[in-house]
Amino acid sequence: LLRKNGRDFLDESDALLSPMNQLVYTLGDSREYEGWQLRWTVVAAVLKSVSDHALQLREEFGAEAIDIMHIPMDSTSSDGADCERYESAAYVGVRLLVCNVEKEQALYQELCRRIVEDILSKDSLIHSQIRPRLLPLGKRVWLACTLGKHEANVPQPPWEALDKSMRPLALMLRGLLCHEVLAVALRKRWRVAFGVHPIRTNYKMAVPFTAKDVAAERTEYGHPDINLLLTNIHYYQQGLTEEQLRQV
Repeated sequence: LLRKNGRDFLDESDALLSPMNQLVYTLGDSREYEGWQLRWTVVAAVLKSVSDHALQLREEFGAEAIDIMHIPMDSTSSDGADCERYESAAYVGVRLLVCNVEKEQALYQELCRRIVEDILSKDSLIHSQIRPRLLPLGKRVWLACTLGKHEANVPQPPWEALDKSMRPLALMLRGLLCHEVLAVALRKRWRVAFGVHPIRTNYKMAVPFTAKDVAAERTEYGHPDINLLLTNIHYYQQGLTEEQLRQV
């Protein structure tokens, strides 16, 4: 009788089903993400590239397309007069703004291209930790898998030609970049849409906020990469407390 006539009702369905909030009421013991160490490193490398290229992208696409919270004092950028300047800004606080659709797509595609280019060639510690060692043909195959673009002289489908040891990194980057997981994270406002819960001290990851500095109770982000991105962004801007430094 219940199977034929019963109905399921979702309380707060607008919040539960919204892809912007991704609210999840968790049960059971916590577990580590699959490939958790690589995921953390990939997210850190991606956000490093986002921060490094933010000023150039703002100059190229305009302040109506990308917002920057902090600009280093030694920056020679002529833009960003409305941004706060700091002596040091390891992460400049980037947020993608809603503007012309074509400009949004062009900005995000250029950002993705620069991120992948940094991973392949930039001389930095975080990028070198995940840099794949590839021959020219293998590099074209890896790019085709990561960015989803057709590369000349690449076997089709490219995933079959890609070495299995290179697939985890390619899959993670493809999810972050091609499926716009990174774009979703960068459109959220820190301390307004997300942040770390001020009372749940045993939970260190980012959670959805319902208003400025008001965390949603007993909720977590359901998408693991969204969770990692927003958690990193929070601590990059908030920093660590003395107690957290002792724990580290």
